[in-house]
Amino acid sequence: MKEPNSIHTGGASYLASQYTQGKRIQEIIGIMLTSSLIVHNCYFTLCNIKTEILTVFIYSVLGIIFADFISGLVHWYADTWGTLNTPLVGR
Repeated sequence: MKEPNSIHTGGASYLASQYTQGKRIQEIIGIMLTSSLIVHNCYFTLCNIKTEILTVFIYSVLGIIFADFISGLVHWYADTWGTLNTPLVGR
């Protein structure tokens, strides 16, 4: 299938046709890894909250803000300059 020249000429149907099983597996692995890291982080946060409650709280909030910023930056970059042929995150 030929790639459309503009996002206004059926780009959504083209993207849907390029959604492979490998891409779905990549998403599932990402969700599982993220979930396990969140549980791991919550466990260690709760274990350490008794001794350094203010420090843990401040660093947790800063970590959330930083992670949100980096995630937004990556998505903006991919949406602005990425294509389906971008290595690792494309097809």
